[in-house]
Amino acid sequence: MADVQELLVELEAKLRDQSHAEALAICDRILAISPTDADVLRAKLALHTELGSYAEALALLDSLPDLSALCGFERAYFLYQLNRESEALEVLQSLSASAGEQQHLLLAAQVHYRMGAHAEAAKLFMQAAEQAPPSAELSTNVLAALVAAGKSEEAV
Repeated sequence: MADVQELLVELEAKLRDQSHAEALAICDRILAISPTDADVLRAKLALHTELGSYAEALALLDSLPDLSALCGFERAYFLYQLNRESEALEVLQSLSASAGEQQHLLLAAQVHYRMGAHAEAAKLFMQAAEQAPPSAELSTNVLAALVAAGKSEEAV
């Protein structure tokens, strides 16, 4: 059986190679030996995100209250990816300290858009656009939300 140090070296190599599934398996091996290793738990959460395994990432957060308390935005993102928009919005609204951050605004806008609240989505996309260098993707999102909200005249 490999010791934790050897497994950490192996994990680092898999992360460097972007071998996410293999890295996740190594995380599980490390956690079998050292179940409270915070760095490995964070790595496992990031790997689930990279692999698109949002249900597993959310379950991991739910099983670790200390990590969950630090990862509110990630929780909202996982809920959004799992089509649980109302829950995602509740989590985002509870994160008032980061409410003005661009990533928070973008996720809130996406949630509102998916829920059909296009005017609110447009407002949030525009707030996010004020904080970032111009991008085609963000401009497209602003325009799409404005048109969907029936405010195409503002899109010009």
